[in-house]
Amino acid sequence: MLEHDASPSTQPETERTLVVLYGSETGTAEDYAHELGRAAERLRFDTRVIAMNDLDIQLLSQLPLVVFVTSTTGQGDMPANMSSFWRFLLRKRLPPNLLSGMWFTSFGCGDSTYVKFNYAVKKLHKRILQLGGREVCARGEGDEQHSEGIDGAFFPWSANLMQVLVEKYPLPEGIEPIPDSQLLPAKYILEFDDENASFAVASYSDIHIPRPNAQIATVHQNIRVTPQAHFQDVRHITFVTEEPISYSPGDVLSLSPQNLPKDVNEFIALQNWESIADRPLKVSPTPYLLSLTRTSKLPLPPSPIKHPVSPLTLRSLLTHHLDITAIPRRSFFSYIANYTDDARHKERLLEFIAPENIDELWDYTTRPRRTIIEVLQEFGSVKLDWRTGLLGAGGEIAFIRERLFSIASSQKGGHLVLSSTASSKELYVNGTSHVENAGYISSPSSAHLPVYKSVEILVAIVKYQTILKKPRTGLCTRWLTTLTPGSRVNVLVIPNAGGSGFSSSAISAELDRPVVMIGPGTGVAPLRSLAWERLGLGQIEGRKVGDMLLFFGCRNQDADYFFHKEWEQWENHTEQSEGNDNQEGGELCCRRKVYTAFSRDQKQKRYVQHVIREQAEEVHRLLHDKNGIVYVCGSSGRMPQAVREALIEVFQGPGGMDRDAAEAYLVGMERTGRYRQETW
Repeated sequence: MLEHDASPSTQPETERTLVVLYGSETGTAEDYAHELGRAAERLRFDTRVIAMNDLDIQLLSQLPLVVFVTSTTGQGDMPANMSSFWRFLLRKRLPPNLLSGMWFTSFGCGDSTYVKFNYAVKKLHKRILQLGGREVCARGEGDEQHSEGIDGAFFPWSANLMQVLVEKYPLPEGIEPIPDSQLLPAKYILEFDDENASFAVASYSDIHIPRPNAQIATVHQNIRVTPQAHFQDVRHITFVTEEPISYSPGDVLSLSPQNLPKDVNEFIALQNWESIADRPLKVSPTPYLLSLTRTSKLPLPPSPIKHPVSPLTLRSLLTHHLDITAIPRRSFFSYIANYTDDARHKERLLEFIAPENIDELWDYTTRPRRTIIEVLQEFGSVKLDWRTGLLGAGGEIAFIRERLFSIASSQKGGHLVLSSTASSKELYVNGTSHVENAGYISSPSSAHLPVYKSVEILVAIVKYQTILKKPRTGLCTRWLTTLTPGSRVNVLVIPNAGGSGFSSSAISAELDRPVVMIGPGTGVAPLRSLAWERLGLGQIEGRKVGDMLLFFGCRNQDADYFFHKEWEQWENHTEQSEGNDNQEGGELCCRRKVYTAFSRDQKQKRYVQHVIREQAEEVHRLLHDKNGIVYVCGSSGRMPQAVREALIEVFQGPGGMDRDAAEAYLVGMERTGRYRQETW
C-alpha cells in the first residue's frame, strides 16, 4: 500500500486553520469546495470542507480563515444547504464586528444566462464584509457559459488564492508543501467486514441508498414520445409510490441513479477485483483522522459515504455511489499517478496537471467528454488500492449526485385530464407503437392512477457524439432508459422553496391573475403541472382563474410536440365549478391559448420569441394592463435571453415605452416576483 503523508503542521492551529464552507444545490459548488480543500491541505493547512448548514454556528466567529463557495438557485436565492446559515447572518441584532477576526474570500458558481448571475455569492460576500470580515483575496465568479465552463475562472482564481495564502501564512522553516505526486493523508478506508460475511444479493440494481424521507416507487410506464427516427429520445415516465406522495407545481423529483452493470463489470475487470467484488465491506476511520481529535479544534470530517447501501461491497459501491462514468477532474490525474509503476504513464498523467497544460487537459477530458473508465482503459497500468483508492481525500472519483427533474403532473388538476375526450397519437415503447390519449400516455393495460400516489416526469435522454467513437450518454438518463414497468426506484420530492415562484401558496393566492407560460421542449413539463393545477384549483375552490397563455416551441409538430392532444383539451376545457353560482354560467371563465413555434417545419427557423412578438398585443395586455406573471422554463442556453429581448420589445411596441423604460419595467417584474425563470 502506498504511504500517505501524515506529518502535522508545527504552527499553532489557530494560525493555519482554513475552513471551506459551501452551499450547493446540485453538487457543483461542493466539488469545487473539496478541490480548494485539497489544495489547502497540500499547503499544510488544518483544513475542513463543510456545508454551511452543517457548521456549528457558534464556531463561525472563531474561524480565522474561511473560503465560501456557493452556487445560486431559483431567482438569485441561496442553495438549500446554506439556508439556515444565511438566515443567521441576516439577523439584525448581530454586532457589526462579529467577524472582525476572520479573513475570507468567496467563489461563485453561476450561469450568466440568469439575470441574477452569481447573486448568492455577491450577497454573501457583502454580508460578511458588513459583519467585519476582511478580504484575503478578491471574490471569484465562475460562469457555466464560459468556453471552459466554471473551470475557466476557477483555476486562475484558485491558483492566485493559494499564492496569497503561502505569502500571508508562510510555512515554518524546514516544512514544505505536500507535492502533487504524493498522496494526501487518508481519512477513511475500506475494510472487509468479516462480521457480515454471509449475505445474498438477488440484484444490485434492486438495492437502494437509504436516503432520508425518500420512498420506493414502481415504474408504471416509461414511454418514448418521439419517433425512432427523431434525433432525440424523450421519455414520459410515470412512477407509482407505495405511500401517498404530495407535491405542487415547481417541485422536483429527486432520483438516485445507478451505473449500469456492464460499466461496473468493466471497472472491476480493469482493476483485477473480480475475486473480491462481492465481499462485504465497511468504512473505517484511519489513525490519521483519529489523531486530529488531539491536534485540531475543528469537527472531524464526516464519512464520505453518508448513506451507504446494504450490503456494501465493491460492486454495490461502484453501482450506487461512485460516478465512474464522470469526466475526471484535474485532481484525478495526480491521484492515479500514484498507482502506476509504468514510468511513461506516470509522466503523462502528471503532465496533465501542470498549470501550463490546462488547455491540453481540457482537450483530453472535457471537450470529448472522456470518462473515468476510459482514462483507466487508456492507462491500463493504473491499479488502485481498493482500501484507499476509492475514498480519496475529498473524493477523486466523485460520488454520484442525486438528479432533479421537474414534476410534469398535477395532483389538484389531474382529475381534469380525461383520456376519453381526444383522438390518439402514436408513441413508441421499445420500438412498439402505443397510443397517447389526451393527457394520459398509457400502456395497453394502464388505468387511471390515484393522483396522490403517482408522479410524472418528462426527460430528454442525453446522448450525443464527440470525436470519440462511442456515443456520450448521461449517467441518469442512460439508467432511466433501462427501466421497465415494475422496476423499483428510490424517489424523493423536493419542494420548491419559492425561488422560481412556483410555491403552492403563491399559485393559490395568484389564481385570478393571468399568466404567460413560456416553455420550449421539455421546459413544458413544470408548465403542464401549473396549467392543470390552476384549472383544478379553480374547480375545487370555486374561484375564477386568470387567463393563461402557453408559448411552446420544438423542432417539428409531428415529432416533439409534447402532450399535443392534451393541450387541445386544455384550451377547450369547460369543466363546471362546483357549488359556485357567482361565476358566469358557473364556468371557470378564463381564456386559455397555446401558441406554437416549430423551428424546422418551414424554411425560416421560428422560435418562441418570434411568436411572442407576433402576439405582442395580447402579451402586453396580460402582463402590463392586468398585472400578469411570466414563467420561463427550459434550457439555460440562448432561449432565456431571447425571451427577455422579445418581452422588452413587447413593452416598447404596444406599450409605447422607450428602450430604457421597457428594460426597467421588466426588471421591476423580476423584483416584484412577476418574472419567474426556472432553467437548467
